[in-house]
Amino acid sequence: MHTQQQQQQQQQQQQQQQQQQQQLLLHNRYQILALVGEGSFGAVYSCRDNTESETVCYKRTHCNDHELHIVMEYAPHGDLQTRVLDKRIGQVDYLPESQVLRWFIQLCLAINFIHGNNIIHRDIKLKNILQASDSVVKLSDFGVSKILSTASNEASTCTGSAHYMSPEILSRERYNYKTDIWSLGVVLYEMLTKKHPFPGRTGEEIARNIKAGKYEPIRGKVFECPGAMYDEHESKVETFNL
Repeated sequence: MHTQQQQQQQQQQQQQQQQQQQQLLLHNRYQILALVGEGSFGAVYSCRDNTESETVCYKRTHCNDHELHIVMEYAPHGDLQTRVLDKRIGQVDYLPESQVLRWFIQLCLAINFIHGNNIIHRDIKLKNILQASDSVVKLSDFGVSKILSTASNEASTCTGSAHYMSPEILSRERYNYKTDIWSLGVVLYEMLTKKHPFPGRTGEEIARNIKAGKYEPIRGKVFECPGAMYDEHESKVETFNL
């Protein structure tokens, strides 16, 4: 009984601390609206920025015994993993080619920008691509990214998400910006087929398939949308502004 009372007191203290932190945030500048998500590295809230009159994302986390308060752009439409792979709450049909192409070009531009600044993302996946609107996507979560000293430098740390890792990372080899391009190719495959190119029941099975280059080719499919169609003989894509 005594142990239960102690646990309840600890929970109450934690709740009070959280409320105090939220009130401090509120009085300084931001008004907390809702909890967006919570993970091992902290919770993310949507907040109203009273100074700029806009909605932002706020995250409080810790790094090397220091408390970090991070304010980020808010993407109200969620991530592409929910939009593309989760058929329970999304459409079951294939995405229109024009939509896939629009997103893919934006991702290419984003990756080109960070590579131009000697940054490897190292965790490009549908979950880390956020929708600012139905037509605009944002590359997010640079938590495991790496800044290289020069454009010709390489990295060696094994990091990333299983389905999106490049063969060189899985083989414990040194790698460079090309590892992001591999992950981008996996994302493109998933947007077109709504499934992983290298499935597996375990991490080891996924790794074997990736290193062997085993995946199901996209055959016999016709992707149609208003003004855009692709088949094995020709490709017609509508013109639109990014």
